[in-house]
Amino acid sequence: MEKIAQLFEVPVDTLLDDYNLFLRNGQSNQIKAIRTKLGLTQRQYADKLGVSLGNLKHWEQNRKQIFKSTWEKYFKQT
Repeated sequence: MEKIAQLFEVPVDTLLDDYNLFLRNGQSNQIKAIRTKLGLTQRQYADKLGVSLGNLKHWEQNRKQIFKSTWEKYFKQT
């Protein structure tokens, strides 16, 4: 994407959809920021979302990329 953006002389962000921007801008920091803003522990937030604690930890540590369908369900801004 970087090379395509350079070729067309546009910011790479203009070529990405919302999901890929979420990943590019750091899924871990964004998910943790939302959880922290809500004042929830990882366990509480995982329970609230209906996901496993392990998945939430992996997302916050950037060990596992969140699936697009999961992102759309819980994090997509409408």
